[in-house]
Amino acid sequence: MNLGARRRWRQPGELSATYPWWVEEARTAGLLPPPCPPLTGSHDVDVAIVGGGYTGLWTALALRERGPHLRIAVLEAESCGSGGSGRNGGFLHGYWEMFGKLSAILGEDRALTVAAAGSQAQREILRFCADRNEDLWLESAGINLAATSTAQLAAVSAALRASSAIPEQFRPRERPPTELAHGGGFRSAAYFPEGATVQPARLLGALKSAAMQAGVEIYEATPVANLRPGAPNSLRTPLGMLRANDVVLAGNAWMSQYQPYARHLTNLGSYAIVTEPIPEVLDQLGLRRGFAAKDARMFLHWARTTHDDRIVVGTGAGPMSYGGRVGAVHTTHTASMVRCVNALRKFFPEARDARVEHAWGGPIDMSADRIPFFGTLPESTIHYGLGYSGHGVNATWIGGQVLSSLVLGADDRWTNSPFCDRKVPRLPPEPLRYLGGKLIHRSSLAVEDSLDRGERPSGIHRLVATLPRLFGLRIGLR
Repeated sequence: MNLGARRRWRQPGELSATYPWWVEEARTAGLLPPPCPPLTGSHDVDVAIVGGGYTGLWTALALRERGPHLRIAVLEAESCGSGGSGRNGGFLHGYWEMFGKLSAILGEDRALTVAAAGSQAQREILRFCADRNEDLWLESAGINLAATSTAQLAAVSAALRASSAIPEQFRPRERPPTELAHGGGFRSAAYFPEGATVQPARLLGALKSAAMQAGVEIYEATPVANLRPGAPNSLRTPLGMLRANDVVLAGNAWMSQYQPYARHLTNLGSYAIVTEPIPEVLDQLGLRRGFAAKDARMFLHWARTTHDDRIVVGTGAGPMSYGGRVGAVHTTHTASMVRCVNALRKFFPEARDARVEHAWGGPIDMSADRIPFFGTLPESTIHYGLGYSGHGVNATWIGGQVLSSLVLGADDRWTNSPFCDRKVPRLPPEPLRYLGGKLIHRSSLAVEDSLDRGERPSGIHRLVATLPRLFGLRIGLR
């Protein structure tokens, strides 16, 4: 694909997928390091990390800091950031926005543990960005949980009510719609001060550079064809072999088919679009750099601005795949791209004539309770982290700390946290997971779309959409 090609659409029917705009922008700005060569020959390392995105690179940096003597290798099937790390919205935020839901799942004390970890991640990521002294488009302007319809007002109110147990510096405040955007399609919002945005591909480039400067070996265009547990573990690639005392599986959605944990999660499509630069429209709307908002739907929409005066809009409402496979439904689903365009026009009517220059998609690994989980495969030194559930960049920093503790055999706050020691609900086996999930997904979207239009949803859609709650699953309607 020609990364330099620019496509300009005005009508949703003209949309087709391109490479993530973030990656093209970062490469044009010279902020992506050159590709690393693939692994060739046979090598021995202490730790092999499979996956060169945020999780893999944060893990490598954490291990380098905690174990300077370790020889660490990262194996990336394509190029670092070609997965979710180059396709996400670039939101930095913790778990305070979903604190009420966390408390219902974990209890208040353990919910505070998870949320505090998210806040630590926020501080450490901001510190990393400052230390790198690179233009990563970092803006710490908070994040808004916004109602874009009458039906969503209850979710915003619930987030504000749950704030009594949240430490004062993180508590949300109610925000009138005129503070979000002049003339925009917002009804109300809960503003969370702990929130920021970053250019995700620029951050990925900084992480890759930092890892290489720290002596981490990175091999790109190196898919792992076979992993054989043992002492040591062996990883076979097309051109070589790696023997490693410990292995970290950090491929996220691309590893959700792996049987030991496949029943705990499913993959959903996530899509985004970016407009042409529209500085006059942003001035009219009163939007500033760092604006970030997401609506209060289950399968949400989000929006943010960029440093070059664009609006990026995304949705987590894309389709799911059979058996957790990553495929075309996650990258080329036209209906999901159209949903993004419609959300742009609903959020910002003044931007309805803006041209859409890029559209792209990717998978989200959704855990059954929407909280990431980490562990070590039985009788092995193979460690994994999955189920990020679209919770932004902070969860991947947490993943790096948890996975490094698992590699080092530490009995610490990370390995004793809910990220490691809770019982993650199981989803039904295939084909029930796919067929049932598709039905629930479709019904949930139908219910939320009807409510947003001010219409009464059909009874059958409401019934199907609420079925997961009977089994303690966090998939389906709130």
